[in-house]
Amino acid sequence: KGLLRVVPDLLAVNSQTVAEELIRLHAVPRGRIRVVGVPHYDRYRTGPAVRRAAFLAGLGLDPERRLVLYAPTGDRYLTANSVDRDIIEILSQTLPPTHHLLVRLPPADSVNLAGLPDLANVTVERPGEHLALDPEVFKANELTPADDERLVASLVYADLVVCGPTTVSIDAAVFDRPIILVAFDGRGTRPYGESVRRYYDYDHMAPVLASGGAKVARSPRELEEWVGRYLRNPELDRGGRGRIVAAECGRLDGRSSQRLASALAELVP
Repeated sequence: KGLLRVVPDLLAVNSQTVAEELIRLHAVPRGRIRVVGVPHYDRYRTGPAVRRAAFLAGLGLDPERRLVLYAPTGDRYLTANSVDRDIIEILSQTLPPTHHLLVRLPPADSVNLAGLPDLANVTVERPGEHLALDPEVFKANELTPADDERLVASLVYADLVVCGPTTVSIDAAVFDRPIILVAFDGRGTRPYGESVRRYYDYDHMAPVLASGGAKVARSPRELEEWVGRYLRNPELDRGGRGRIVAAECGRLDGRSSQRLASALAELVP
């Protein structure tokens, strides 16, 4: 999203996709780049620390309920954001009675939910520990280990992940959860420059869209259609989700931290 003003001696990156972008967009010499994977994902291989029934009980839900996870786009990317509120309402009305919507707010952004009615099948969670005196300074949030555990459990125990153009789509692919990307402005219509649509034209979204691992909903009708199809057949687009992981994460073999340490060791005389 910005020019590298200084090319470091070594750049450790998640995947070959990022490596090629550094070479193409920033003229970084190939010999300075090491593809290591995502070290944070090493610990995800063990799955959630909490069982499904206990996780749902912690949300105040019946263990028999099924989950759909929604990750909003956030106010930083949508001026006068009414989109996320509308999507929550649309999903609430779309889901079958067997399912509950868990809304995981972005830890470093606000989400305008003003006017959102009290919906019996919706739970809103704000992750992160706030470190600033001003509650509106969302960049001062830090995720705790407990927040990370809840994220893993939310993904593993969800039947479906719906999100805006966020990295939660990659998290969902890591756990092989069906993904719907919201590419419409809720119940309204915005000009392109103010619309969520524009983010799907960014270069970094291209590999995700090309993978075939996520469906893009460009209207409430398409969102309803894909929700229904994925809940009936969660195996749909599994191969594409694997391509997202390969393009964005490199190898998920639990050895990314080791590769990072080895790359850093190259700099030690």
